[in-house]
Amino acid sequence: MPLLHFLGVTPIETNFSAGFCFLPGESASDYLWALQSFKFAAGNVVPYVIITDGEDGLKNSCREVFPEVPQRLCLWHINQNVLAKAKTTWKENALGLSPKEQDQRREARDAFMTRWNKLLRSKTPTEYEELWRQLQIDYQEQTELIYYLKTEHHPKREEVSNAWTSHIRHFGHQVTSRIEGGHADIKRTIQKSTGDLLEVTTKICNSLRVKRQDFEHAFAAARFYTPGDVSPARVPIFTKRLMGLVTPQGLRKVVGQYELAKKG
Repeated sequence: MPLLHFLGVTPIETNFSAGFCFLPGESASDYLWALQSFKFAAGNVVPYVIITDGEDGLKNSCREVFPEVPQRLCLWHINQNVLAKAKTTWKENALGLSPKEQDQRREARDAFMTRWNKLLRSKTPTEYEELWRQLQIDYQEQTELIYYLKTEHHPKREEVSNAWTSHIRHFGHQVTSRIEGGHADIKRTIQKSTGDLLEVTTKICNSLRVKRQDFEHAFAAARFYTPGDVSPARVPIFTKRLMGLVTPQGLRKVVGQYELAKKG
């Protein structure tokens, strides 16, 4: 029976489990019921942003339950999928290739991935569209690769490219590695897949109590200690009154935006 894990990020950049749900399956209706139940149990709390690995059933259910919440696709999963397609386009281990030809194919693949990543880092929609237009021209002979990008990724560009996602308050979270790490942690807690419902929920609850205590201690320490790199003496826009109200991790996010603003 699949276990759906809802995970969030604390003010000190650690993970917290917001909820768990055993599902009868992984269909769109299963996800929809789970998300509706989670929203109700959480008191209609709405997240700032939702990041998924792109599974259509989950994405569509998120859009129905949280219609106003922007969605992001995991950048790591997207890049891995595109890289896999590029490897089939430039097969460096094909039979009969000389070492020089293998190197040439590897270099061609790497050059393409550099162009692809530059496309995703576009600062504006106009820049993105121009880079996308040029990419199609330069790789028009790789018809299968371009067709794949056109059908699978270009329609989802607003959920991946910095040109659009930079307007979402995601605080730099662009991948689902946190949730995957959380899954691994839960698997270690449960230990086996044959336990009954009482055994599994007891283990999860005990683990959550420990994690909450760890967070409370770490959060208290963060509030009462200000590192030098975010002190008012180092950052002129900060005041002493601000210290203790915002965690150092949060202050560093502000510093990052402040530095970008200074650069124009």
